Parts: sequence; structure tokens; C-alpha cells
Amino acid sequence: MPVEIKWYIQDHVLIARYYGHVSAEDIHKQYLEGIRMSESVDTALVHMIADIADVTSFPKNVMEFQGSFGEKAKNAGWVVLVGENKMIRFLSSIISNLMKLRFAYVNTHDEAVEFITARDPFLSLEEALDQTLPYSDIDDDIEN
Repeated sequence: MPVEIKWYIQDHVLIARYYGHVSAEDIHKQYLEGIRMSESVDTALVHMIADIADVTSFPKNVMEFQGSFGEKAKNAGWVVLVGENKMIRFLSSIISNLMKLRFAYVNTHDEAVEFITARDPFLSLEEALDQTLPYSDIDDDIEN
């Protein structure tokens, strides 16, 4: 599946990486896993960084997402989308408005970390920027 979701900062920030051909089913599975992970901790707000920089194709019709999303996690914080794909940004803005998510768009991972840490007093920018990205080598994943 061309989606990975892991803890970036344990119990505080999730990171989801999308790459290659991403289907509506892939997004739905990541959505369910994100809620499960968020609600498994007692943290007041769990934020998510969604990295779309390496997506090669994505569903372009909002109707493909019908039934994919329900309620947001009870402790949902900010969702920050990293990447410059205008179509994905447009579709995600529709979905985030429907779900009443706190949503932002940035171009780089560091900007996402800066955005989240500026809004959550429990997180340190320096410590967050020192974190190693928890996902595997992208070139190996895209080839498989």
C-alpha cells in the first residue's frame, strides 16, 4: 500500500507518507489507522503531518471518497499537508471543511514541524526538527 503512517513524535504527532499511485481505498485505510493511533493515547491533541510530495497519481473525483471519512478523532489536532500538488490540495480542502479539521498547507517537512510546534506549547521545535523521519527509503518503496 502506498501509504505509511507512524508516530513522528510519540503520542503527539503522526506522520503519513503517500507515494506512487494512491487510491481512495488507501486513503480510507490510513484515515482509520490514524484515528486508531490518535485515540490510543491520552494526549489532548494529536497532530498529523501528511507528506504528499512523492504521489504520482491520486483520485481526482471527490465522489470517489464518498463514505471514506466519518468523524474525526476525538483528540484531533492540526493536519498539515506537505507538498505542492494543487489537485490534492483542492480535494483535501473540501474534505477538511466537511470534517471541520484544522488544516494547513506547507511546502516542506521543516515548515510542517514549525507550524505544529508554534501552535502546541507541549512541543519543542528544536526537538521536533531533530527527529528522524520514521519511514523507509522512498526509492525502494516506489519501485516495489
